[in-house]
Amino acid sequence: MKNLAGFNPKLIFYAHGGVGRDPAKLIAKAAENTRVFGDIVLKALKEGKNTDEIRRLLENYIFTQAHVKPEIMEILLMVEAYIYYFKRKGLI
Repeated sequence: MKNLAGFNPKLIFYAHGGVGRDPAKLIAKAAENTRVFGDIVLKALKEGKNTDEIRRLLENYIFTQAHVKPEIMEILLMVEAYIYYFKRKGLI
């Protein structure tokens, strides 16, 4: 996110369509979400929760914050990516 912000973009084009007209705000939100999601996943892993339980935690958080229900597959892929990352870093 720091690298992307360093380009000082005027617009962001989403892969799924559409244009973001406030890149600084969008980049900051993406960075914040990355940290918060990681915190949720790591805490849940340390509490012994399984992938499905962690998926539900993230779904609930996203719904509470954005009032949208994310696709289950998207959340599962995200959870698996965080697990892989935390294992590589020796955090779990």
